[in-house]
Amino acid sequence: MDPLTTLAIQLRSRVVSLLGLFALSEAMFDSVDEHTIVDLAIGAVPSLGPVRAVLGLLTVDGQTEYSALTPHAGNQRLIAQVRALRGEDGPVTVEGCAWAHAYGLRSLGTVYGWVVTGAPAEPPPDTTMLMALLGRQAGAALAGTAMRRHAGVQTKEVNLLNEQLTAAILDLAHRTHVHEELIRVFASGEGDEGIARAIHSLTGLPVLVEDRFGNAIAWAGPVPPDLLAGHPDARRHRELVGRARLSGRPVRDGQRLVAVAQSRGDVLGAVSLIDPGGTARPEQIVPLELGAVVLAVSLTQGRSLADLQVRLRRELVDDLLGGTDDASAIARAEAQGHDLRRPHTVVAVQWSEVAADPLCHAVERAAAQLEMGGLVARTNGAVLLVAQHPDWWHHSAHWDDLHRSLQGELGPGPGSIGVGSATTPAGLRRSQEQALHALSIRAGSTSPHGVTTYEDLGIYRILGSAENRSETDAFVREWLGALIDYDNAHRAKLVRTLAEYCESGGNYDVTAAGLRIHRSTLRYRLQRIRDVGGRDINDVDSRFNLHVATKAWRMLGG
Repeated sequence: MDPLTTLAIQLRSRVVSLLGLFALSEAMFDSVDEHTIVDLAIGAVPSLGPVRAVLGLLTVDGQTEYSALTPHAGNQRLIAQVRALRGEDGPVTVEGCAWAHAYGLRSLGTVYGWVVTGAPAEPPPDTTMLMALLGRQAGAALAGTAMRRHAGVQTKEVNLLNEQLTAAILDLAHRTHVHEELIRVFASGEGDEGIARAIHSLTGLPVLVEDRFGNAIAWAGPVPPDLLAGHPDARRHRELVGRARLSGRPVRDGQRLVAVAQSRGDVLGAVSLIDPGGTARPEQIVPLELGAVVLAVSLTQGRSLADLQVRLRRELVDDLLGGTDDASAIARAEAQGHDLRRPHTVVAVQWSEVAADPLCHAVERAAAQLEMGGLVARTNGAVLLVAQHPDWWHHSAHWDDLHRSLQGELGPGPGSIGVGSATTPAGLRRSQEQALHALSIRAGSTSPHGVTTYEDLGIYRILGSAENRSETDAFVREWLGALIDYDNAHRAKLVRTLAEYCESGGNYDVTAAGLRIHRSTLRYRLQRIRDVGGRDINDVDSRFNLHVATKAWRMLGG
């Protein structure tokens, strides 16, 4: 069942319960017998929520009597607990009930009886509110009966009873109006802003809506700027939320009244009335409380939809990169707002000292800004982006834009990007392999900060690829084997020195600076490379093969 239907059913049930209480109060006031009034109250308890009546007490002329309709009638231990409450509502202990509460049937400061309720678990706040209202109505009816029995009833007291009943009816009408208005706002899809505007309209006070961390997400009316700017103090916000959860009612926090929006014990946000003078009336607090309930449903629905979208998008990306047919992928992507009929490519991204989740979010934002698409996944320490690749794009120009955008958010890096070839959905698995291969080439180079596309690799396309791994290993051993063995045996750095030398084009100064060694040390190492490796590093062909071999050595984890 969707959240809107659930909310409508819940609110309709509450309105029906309130209307039932109104009809019950008429029956109580028509009765001239105190026992009948208590029995009516006991019989109404199960209709108000997941509770049952376990004891009904009546005080007549100072004598305590009990209702035979309740299972614990005559239970002296329980009656003693009720008397110990000294006229206040409060918890009691009842065998077989995890939760039990006594409600006084009171009017004008006098308690005429008690209804004790029990349940297997603590009922929701709406049920306890209805129980308290039932006790007030029954108390008023009992007071009226007592006045009729005793001579000298004062007209003023009768008028006060009528005022109580009138106030209860007006409160019911007000709550019904608030329910209807908030349901209308929720059903219209106006979101957090609509809820804030509705509460502001119903109360006349400025309203602030916050997320679970205390950040302002919507408001209506002249909310003080200090409540909208900056980040809230996390510790203070946690303490405020804790107080509100324990209270179960709105709590005061300086110039505002705060009600938390929660679902199954999980706080999702909060709604505040800006009331610096502390003058908020009960009829203004009602929209605040009910608005928090509607906000919780709205935020729960939003979270569920967001989670569903993320899950569907990840499943689509996993299937695309795992291999899928074009027709199925195009249909699923279209349902999520992505057009896979255009050529797409896989982009692999790594960024030094940036964790996977922040990097994923940064790639999604940059891709959306550059209109590349937003299908993102993670694999082997890299973030993968399935990006649009229109024909008019140059093979690298716009990938440089992506790199610059990420650099602006994540810092200078080093950040490496590898780009696969453009293809249809069925070819994205191959494009992923190409992107990761291009990324490994870029990350293993002397200048890892930048972009390498698969088309730019040239001869390096075959180096380190899965199908040519054994040939690549053999090639590295052929040209560098003696140097690798020497380094392992003597903890030397001849292969690295050769790699830097080849990468610099044979420039002594650049190579020495890159290795942070003196030129004389470099000359000694180059001579050892000639002696141990048996290769002429000044020969053009030899240097080319040595350069390729050092590239492959780095890709293979050297």
